Amino acid sequence: MAARMKMVKTPIRVICPYCGRRATLIVGETLPEEDVGPDSFFRKEGVKVWRCPGCAAMTIADKYSMKPLGELADLELRRARWELHRLFDKLWRSKKIYRTQAYAVLAVKIGVKKRDCHFSTLNKKQCELAKKKIIEMLKYWEIS
Repeated sequence: MAARMKMVKTPIRVICPYCGRRATLIVGETLPEEDVGPDSFFRKEGVKVWRCPGCAAMTIADKYSMKPLGELADLELRRARWELHRLFDKLWRSKKIYRTQAYAVLAVKIGVKKRDCHFSTLNKKQCELAKKKIIEMLKYWEIS
């Protein structure tokens, strides 16, 4: 029998963009493994997660304000965002470009403001474009 998810009370209202239901704030450690997908960060100790009870879309909550850090995402979009992080981390960890510079360049390439260039806010179409642009940047700096 699966463990019961532990909910956290909060006055914040988060509505799921997929099914329109109200998301609940959950203690990440209590999430079912099948809901999490490739990102084990959701299940780390102390992490709170906004999760839709209808379709299991989710995002991380800020540890102080409990506000969602990005848009709720289904498993497919979370996988796309996770892949972006993996590729993007290769880019700035190569030390050929600073992380802040890489975000600034990517923002221009995908047509968003630098302050809005965060993977947790990108939709599927933006993720596909960002992946293409990051791969181009990796090739330009000869990073494998």
